[in-house]
Amino acid sequence: MERIDMSDGEILAAVRSSDQLLQSRAVDVLLKQVRSSLIKYVKQNSGTHEEGVMMANEVVVVLWDALGRATYHQKEGVKLSTWCIRVGMNLWLKELRSRKVRAGDNHNRGERNEVVDATTPLDIITAVEEHKLVSSDMQRAWRAFKRLSAGCQQLFTADLEDKPEEFVMQELGMTNIGGVKVKRHRCKEKWIELYKQEPPVQNDGGTE
Repeated sequence: MERIDMSDGEILAAVRSSDQLLQSRAVDVLLKQVRSSLIKYVKQNSGTHEEGVMMANEVVVVLWDALGRATYHQKEGVKLSTWCIRVGMNLWLKELRSRKVRAGDNHNRGERNEVVDATTPLDIITAVEEHKLVSSDMQRAWRAFKRLSAGCQQLFTADLEDKPEEFVMQELGMTNIGGVKVKRHRCKEKWIELYKQEPPVQNDGGTE
Protein backbone atom coordinates (compact mmCIF):
# COMPACT_ATOMS: atom_id res chain seq x y z
CA MET A 1 0.00 0.00 0.00
CA GLU A 2 1.38 3.41 -1.00
CA ARG A 3 2.23 5.75 1.84
CA ILE A 4 0.11 8.85 2.14
CA ASP A 5 2.27 10.58 4.76
CA MET A 6 5.93 11.57 4.93
CA SER A 7 8.17 13.08 7.58
CA ASP A 8 9.59 16.57 7.11
CA GLY A 9 12.99 15.07 6.34
CA GLU A 10 11.52 12.78 3.70
CA ILE A 11 9.61 15.67 2.10
CA LEU A 12 12.73 17.83 1.95
CA ALA A 13 14.79 15.03 0.42
CA ALA A 14 12.07 14.30 -2.14
CA VAL A 15 11.66 17.95 -3.15
CA ARG A 16 15.41 18.09 -3.77
CA SER A 17 15.22 14.88 -5.77
CA SER A 18 15.27 14.70 -9.56
CA ASP A 19 12.79 11.82 -9.36
CA GLN A 20 9.64 13.50 -10.69
CA LEU A 21 7.28 10.88 -9.25
CA LEU A 22 8.84 11.03 -5.78
CA GLN A 23 8.88 14.81 -5.87
CA SER A 24 5.24 14.96 -6.95
CA ARG A 25 4.24 12.63 -4.11
CA ALA A 26 6.07 14.79 -1.59
CA VAL A 27 4.41 17.93 -2.92
CA ASP A 28 1.03 16.22 -2.58
CA VAL A 29 1.74 15.55 1.08
CA LEU A 30 3.02 19.08 1.73
CA LEU A 31 0.07 20.72 -0.01
CA LYS A 32 -2.30 18.61 2.05
CA GLN A 33 -0.63 20.00 5.18
CA VAL A 34 -0.70 23.70 4.22
CA ARG A 35 -3.47 24.30 1.69
CA SER A 36 -6.47 24.63 4.01
CA SER A 37 -4.67 27.07 6.34
CA LEU A 38 -3.56 29.28 3.44
CA ILE A 39 -6.98 29.23 1.79
CA LYS A 40 -8.52 30.34 5.08
CA TYR A 41 -5.95 33.10 5.55
CA VAL A 42 -6.29 34.42 2.01
CA LYS A 43 -10.09 34.43 2.17
CA GLN A 44 -9.90 36.36 5.44
CA ASN A 45 -7.67 38.93 3.76
CA SER A 46 -9.50 40.05 0.60
CA GLY A 47 -8.80 36.93 -1.43
CA THR A 48 -10.60 33.95 -2.90
CA HIS A 49 -10.42 30.19 -2.50
CA GLU A 50 -8.59 29.91 -5.82
CA GLU A 51 -6.03 32.52 -4.77
CA GLY A 52 -5.41 30.58 -1.57
CA VAL A 53 -4.71 27.48 -3.63
CA MET A 54 -2.37 29.55 -5.80
CA MET A 55 -0.41 30.72 -2.75
CA ALA A 56 -0.05 27.13 -1.54
CA ASN A 57 1.38 26.12 -4.91
CA GLU A 58 3.76 29.10 -4.94
CA VAL A 59 5.09 28.07 -1.54
CA VAL A 60 6.36 24.83 -3.08
CA VAL A 61 8.51 26.81 -5.53
CA VAL A 62 9.82 29.05 -2.74
CA LEU A 63 10.79 25.97 -0.73
CA TRP A 64 12.51 24.33 -3.71
CA ASP A 65 14.41 27.55 -4.44
CA ALA A 66 15.42 27.93 -0.78
CA LEU A 67 16.73 24.36 -0.74
CA GLY A 68 18.68 24.95 -3.94
CA ARG A 69 20.24 28.13 -2.53
CA ALA A 70 20.82 26.50 0.86
CA THR A 71 18.89 29.31 2.54
CA TYR A 72 16.37 27.01 4.20
CA HIS A 73 17.46 25.86 7.63
CA GLN A 74 14.99 23.82 9.64
CA LYS A 75 14.73 25.13 13.19
CA GLU A 76 14.22 22.81 16.09
CA GLY A 77 10.56 22.59 17.02
CA VAL A 78 9.36 24.33 13.84
CA LYS A 79 7.55 22.03 11.44
CA LEU A 80 8.09 22.36 7.72
CA SER A 81 4.36 23.02 7.25
CA THR A 82 4.52 25.92 9.71
CA TRP A 83 7.39 27.48 7.77
CA CYS A 84 5.51 27.04 4.50
CA ILE A 85 2.31 28.57 5.87
CA ARG A 86 4.22 31.62 7.07
CA VAL A 87 5.84 31.96 3.66
CA GLY A 88 2.43 31.71 1.99
CA MET A 89 0.99 34.40 4.25
CA ASN A 90 3.88 36.71 3.42
CA LEU A 91 3.45 36.00 -0.30
CA TRP A 92 -0.20 36.97 -0.10
CA LEU A 93 0.53 40.20 1.79
CA LYS A 94 3.15 41.03 -0.84
CA GLU A 95 0.60 40.35 -3.58
CA LEU A 96 -1.93 42.67 -1.94
CA ARG A 97 0.68 45.44 -1.71
CA SER A 98 1.60 44.94 -5.37
CA ARG A 99 -2.05 45.20 -6.38
CA LYS A 100 -2.39 48.52 -4.59
CA VAL A 101 0.70 49.85 -6.35
CA ARG A 102 -0.49 48.63 -9.76
CA ALA A 103 -3.93 50.08 -9.21
CA GLY A 104 -2.39 53.44 -8.35
CA ASP A 105 -0.06 53.40 -11.36
CA ASN A 106 -2.87 52.49 -13.75
CA HIS A 107 -5.06 55.24 -12.33
CA ASN A 108 -2.32 57.84 -12.74
CA ARG A 109 -0.87 56.82 -16.10
CA GLY A 110 -3.24 54.31 -17.69
CA GLU A 111 -2.22 50.95 -19.16
CA ARG A 112 0.73 51.05 -21.58
CA ASN A 113 2.22 48.42 -23.86
CA GLU A 114 5.94 48.91 -24.21
CA VAL A 115 8.81 47.19 -26.00
CA VAL A 116 10.79 45.15 -23.53
CA ASP A 117 14.39 46.23 -23.04
CA ALA A 118 15.69 42.75 -22.33
CA THR A 119 19.20 43.02 -20.91
CA THR A 120 19.73 39.74 -19.07
CA PRO A 121 19.05 36.10 -19.98
CA LEU A 122 16.21 35.99 -17.46
CA ASP A 123 14.66 39.14 -18.98
CA ILE A 124 14.81 37.62 -22.44
CA ILE A 125 13.47 34.19 -21.47
CA THR A 126 10.65 35.83 -19.52
CA ALA A 127 9.89 38.10 -22.48
CA VAL A 128 9.68 35.09 -24.80
CA GLU A 129 7.31 33.35 -22.38
CA GLU A 130 5.08 36.41 -22.14
CA HIS A 131 4.92 37.02 -25.90
CA LYS A 132 6.63 40.39 -25.57
CA LEU A 133 8.73 42.02 -28.30
CA VAL A 134 12.47 41.61 -27.79
CA SER A 135 15.58 42.18 -29.87
CA SER A 136 17.46 39.71 -32.06
CA ASP A 137 18.25 37.75 -28.92
CA MET A 138 14.89 36.05 -29.55
CA GLN A 139 16.61 33.76 -32.06
CA ARG A 140 19.32 32.97 -29.56
CA ALA A 141 16.66 32.08 -26.97
CA TRP A 142 14.86 29.78 -29.39
CA ARG A 143 18.07 27.99 -30.39
CA ALA A 144 18.57 27.30 -26.68
CA PHE A 145 14.94 26.21 -26.41
CA LYS A 146 15.50 23.49 -29.03
CA ARG A 147 18.25 22.03 -26.82
CA LEU A 148 15.92 21.61 -23.83
CA SER A 149 14.55 18.21 -22.86
CA ALA A 150 11.29 17.11 -24.46
CA GLY A 151 9.49 17.57 -21.14
CA CYS A 152 10.68 21.17 -20.74
CA GLN A 153 9.79 21.98 -24.34
CA GLN A 154 6.34 20.48 -23.82
CA LEU A 155 5.82 22.53 -20.65
CA PHE A 156 6.88 25.85 -22.19
CA THR A 157 4.94 25.17 -25.41
CA ALA A 158 1.82 24.65 -23.31
CA ASP A 159 2.58 27.88 -21.45
CA LEU A 160 2.98 29.84 -24.69
CA GLU A 161 -0.33 28.43 -25.91
CA ASP A 162 -1.92 29.67 -22.66
CA LYS A 163 -3.05 26.21 -21.66
CA PRO A 164 -4.28 26.02 -18.04
CA GLU A 165 -1.91 24.52 -15.48
CA GLU A 166 -4.35 21.68 -14.84
CA PHE A 167 -4.00 20.68 -18.51
CA VAL A 168 -0.19 20.94 -18.32
CA MET A 169 -0.20 18.83 -15.16
CA GLN A 170 -2.14 16.06 -16.91
CA GLU A 171 0.03 16.21 -20.03
CA LEU A 172 3.18 15.83 -17.94
CA GLY A 173 1.67 13.00 -15.89
CA MET A 174 1.99 14.93 -12.63
CA THR A 175 -0.40 14.94 -9.69
CA ASN A 176 -0.32 18.56 -8.50
CA ILE A 177 0.21 22.13 -9.68
CA GLY A 178 3.03 22.67 -7.19
CA GLY A 179 5.09 20.02 -8.95
CA VAL A 180 4.44 21.71 -12.29
CA LYS A 181 5.69 25.00 -10.88
CA VAL A 182 8.88 23.40 -9.59
CA LYS A 183 9.49 21.73 -12.96
CA ARG A 184 8.89 25.06 -14.73
CA HIS A 185 11.39 26.73 -12.40
CA ARG A 186 13.97 24.04 -13.11
CA CYS A 187 13.36 24.19 -16.84
CA LYS A 188 13.72 27.96 -16.87
CA GLU A 189 17.07 27.71 -15.11
CA LYS A 190 18.21 25.17 -17.70
CA TRP A 191 16.92 27.36 -20.55
CA ILE A 192 18.90 30.31 -19.21
CA GLU A 193 22.01 28.13 -18.88
CA LEU A 194 21.68 26.97 -22.51
CA TYR A 195 20.97 30.54 -23.65
CA LYS A 196 24.26 31.68 -22.16
CA GLN A 197 26.05 28.96 -24.14
CA GLU A 198 24.60 30.18 -27.46
CA PRO A 199 26.67 32.75 -29.40
CA PRO A 200 25.00 36.16 -29.81
CA VAL A 201 23.30 36.93 -33.11
CA GLN A 202 25.34 39.45 -35.10
CA ASN A 203 23.62 42.14 -37.22
CA ASP A 204 20.39 40.22 -37.14
CA GLY A 205 18.19 43.26 -37.60
CA GLY A 206 15.45 42.00 -35.25
CA THR A 207 12.82 39.32 -35.52
CA GLU A 208 10.18 39.10 -38.13
